[in-house]
Amino acid sequence: MEPRKVLLSTPDYPPKIGGLTTFTLNIENALKELNIPYEIFHWKSLKDISKFKMGLEGYHTIINTHYMFGFLLYKRFYKDYRFINFVHGSEVTFKSPNKIKSFLKKMARGQILSYFESSYVNVYVSEFTQDLILNKGLKLDYSRDIVLHNCIDTSPGEQHFSSIDDDTIIFCSFSRNVPHKNLKGGLKLCEYFYELTKKEIILYTTDEIPAKSKKVKVISCKGFSNKDRDIVYQNSHFNLLLSLDHSKKGFVEGFGLTVLEAGIFGTPSIVLSTGGLPESVHQLKTGIVLENINFKNIRKLFKNFGQKEYLQMSESCYFHSIYSHDRDLYKRFLKPVLLGR
Repeated sequence: MEPRKVLLSTPDYPPKIGGLTTFTLNIENALKELNIPYEIFHWKSLKDISKFKMGLEGYHTIINTHYMFGFLLYKRFYKDYRFINFVHGSEVTFKSPNKIKSFLKKMARGQILSYFESSYVNVYVSEFTQDLILNKGLKLDYSRDIVLHNCIDTSPGEQHFSSIDDDTIIFCSFSRNVPHKNLKGGLKLCEYFYELTKKEIILYTTDEIPAKSKKVKVISCKGFSNKDRDIVYQNSHFNLLLSLDHSKKGFVEGFGLTVLEAGIFGTPSIVLSTGGLPESVHQLKTGIVLENINFKNIRKLFKNFGQKEYLQMSESCYFHSIYSHDRDLYKRFLKPVLLGR
């Protein structure tokens, strides 16, 4: 069957960095490898969508990394196109720290749910994300609503063997300095490791942590290239993603991309049991899931946790990330959707 022209819409695209930019590039890569003609529309505001000049003539499918582009166009004009939405989590809490935005999202919820129910396919990055929108009132349709866990480019991956018997334990946390990402919680966890082991503890972070510590050496990675970041992942013993549930403010962790970024180097992640994180980290196999951050939990988990257990976890983390979360899965998903029907 001849390729059908696709429009890929996204609010995040290079030079802007972040999880959604990475996700968009992975979908774009899948379209390239499938030789499907496509164009990118990078919108930065609702005004950009309202001023959309390209028109949809000649397109067959619109892929949205954020549903808002499809929702506004579908509602206004285009009911004859196939809309595919990738849903990550926070956008379907229908909440915002801004009271006016939160009110508007609440008022539009019914129309947004109708848009999802009228779309061709909705792809959720975790069961948690799918359950989130179901709890908001979406009527589930298994022919339309599917779960496809996040994937990344695994080609840079290479298992790096670390030892927790080293005199220094290295953690990394490549998260933005926003409240729900809980950088302070990561620092607190590192301090507990110091109290437990009395070893030197180093924490690499993307942003400055809004707290100081006499027990942990904090190194900022702000401005690091992807190559520099990967070196930190390789040399770290654990990656931290201790995101909090701020769903009432409109922020949740739908899956956790840094878990995969670290995992392709065999670096296990320590996460909290919020959002989709328990789906991205498999407890005591590919990493550690904490109910909360306290010294008692840390001491209990690592009481009988030695180098043998760590290497087993590192190996499981590496192979699971490489074989279950390679971005080739996006190509395998899109091929029948775009070319086979």
